[in-house]
Amino acid sequence: MTLGQIAEECGYSDPSAARKAILSACKQMPAEGLEKLRAMETAKLDTAEGAIWDEVKDGSPKHLECLDRIMRRRAAMMGLDAPSKVDATVKHELPDDPAALKMRLLTVLEGLNANATAPDTHPVDGAGGPPADPGDVDPNQPKL
Repeated sequence: MTLGQIAEECGYSDPSAARKAILSACKQMPAEGLEKLRAMETAKLDTAEGAIWDEVKDGSPKHLECLDRIMRRRAAMMGLDAPSKVDATVKHELPDDPAALKMRLLTVLEGLNANATAPDTHPVDGAGGPPADPGDVDPNQPKL
């Protein structure tokens, strides 16, 4: 049964709403029930893979693409894909001198205020977007 059919049968507005309901039900399902569901879905994927296997061996591009989708779904369902790692390290040096630090922070705040009131202009050169560096903000710009 497709998500569209489930949505129509159960009275959901669209397939996306049916999918959300199914995922919500799975989260509430006891682990034992979830394992049974996972086994049923794995069996379906195995059946689908078996049905196209001869064409896959013959190198049919259409069937190779289908096999790829089956394998991706199985890996996602079984949690085999490693999570993506993102390096979110931010390096920024702040002045040690309290007066210099205060001046730098005020400059940054002025730049943020300027961007909040005029989001399409750079406070120095009129280019779009935020300043590349807080030091790029014009110190002569009036405070908001």
